[in-house]
Amino acid sequence: MKTSFTAAEAERITGVPYMRQADWRRRGFLPASAKRKIAFNLRDLCQLRLIRLLVEDGYAIGAVVSGISASRDAWTVLDNLESQLRGELRFPDTSPQQLLVIARHGENYEWAVHLDLNEIASEYRELNFESLKIFPLGVMAREMAAEIALLERVEALKAEADKLLRRHKVDLN
Repeated sequence: MKTSFTAAEAERITGVPYMRQADWRRRGFLPASAKRKIAFNLRDLCQLRLIRLLVEDGYAIGAVVSGISASRDAWTVLDNLESQLRGELRFPDTSPQQLLVIARHGENYEWAVHLDLNEIASEYRELNFESLKIFPLGVMAREMAAEIALLERVEALKAEADKLLRRHKVDLN
């Protein structure tokens, strides 16, 4: 599986437009790159996808980024998502869906992974939080894996086309 991605590929996989990536990098929410060409690894893509989902749901980007950085549970979620993308962690279709739960208390975030909506309801029913977001991790991993597979297929087709053109000495210029 491909493990290094350009900013354009990251846009396709995560849904975060290139210009927004550049803005977030300029504002310090994504790491700056000393290289002219930005490269993302699978972990970066997982984090970028989570950031996008939370920002789209109204969370402030600064709070999201600092929440991910400070939360050991958030890093566990990213590990899990990255492992699913690598194919190291597979769940049969009959297994319960892993659900990422993010509860917000002011500027603080609580991250947890649960397997059951009833478990979530009983655990969070009595707590005082401003918002509760639930994301299906398996769905997120499958969507990202499908985009990565598509990118890999396109690269393979381009390489095959180049090989055929060279074999037949076709000059497209």
